[in-house]
Amino acid sequence: MPSFRCPLAALLAGVLVEASANPSGYATETPTVPEQAQIIDQKAFNVLPYVPPLTESNATTFFVPPGLDAASLKERPFHIYDDEFYDVIGSNPTLTLIARTESDPLFHEAVVWYPPTDEVFFVQNAGARAAGTGLNKSSIILKIDLSEAAAVSDQRNATGAVNLHIVDSNPLVVNPNGATNYRGQLLFAAEGQGPNVTSELIISKQIPQPFVIRTHAQSSAMWVYEAQC
Repeated sequence: MPSFRCPLAALLAGVLVEASANPSGYATETPTVPEQAQIIDQKAFNVLPYVPPLTESNATTFFVPPGLDAASLKERPFHIYDDEFYDVIGSNPTLTLIARTESDPLFHEAVVWYPPTDEVFFVQNAGARAAGTGLNKSSIILKIDLSEAAAVSDQRNATGAVNLHIVDSNPLVVNPNGATNYRGQLLFAAEGQGPNVTSELIISKQIPQPFVIRTHAQSSAMWVYEAQC
C-alpha cells in the first residue's frame, strides 16, 4: 500500500459551477464525468485481499485505493463514490492552489465565510513547532477575498495571485483555533496561553475588532469553495 507524506501547508480555492438545480437530476441519466473528477469504485476495495500491519500502515498513512496512485488522485481531485455527488460538484468543478508554505501551517483551521465582505477567514496552527506558536507567541488570523480566488479558478496553480491579509484583533485572540458565523457575526475560539492567559470565546461585531463575550476555564486549540447555481 503506497504511503506518502507532504510537509507543505496549502490554501486551496475551488469553484463549483453549473450545479444542478434539480437534486435528482442525475438519477435518470448517465452524467459526463468532469475533467477534474473521477469515479472511484468503493465496492472494489470494501474487502481488501491484504491488510498491512501497523508497521506498514497506520493513522499517518494515506489510503490509496487499489489500482490507483497518489499522482492520479491529485490530478483529478474530485472523487465520485456515488452519483449524488454530481449534484454537489456540478458539471465543471475546479480546484486551484492559491498559497502554500514549506512548513509553517498558516492555513490550518477555523475556516469561516463572512458574507457582508465576501471574505474567508482562517487561522494558523497554534502550537506547531514549525510556527513557533503556543506558549511563546500566539497564532494569527488571516483572510482572503473570495472574488480574488474566483478570478483565478481557471488555473491549477495560482500561488501568489490572491492576497493574504493578517487580521489584527483588539483585544488579541490568543492562539485562535476555531471559528463560526454566529448570527451574522464571527465567533472565534481561543486556546489561551499557559497558566496566565485563559481560553475564551470572542465575537466580532465589526471586522476586525472583536471583543470577549464569554470566558472559559483554563485549557491547553485552504479549501474555499464558491458555488454558482
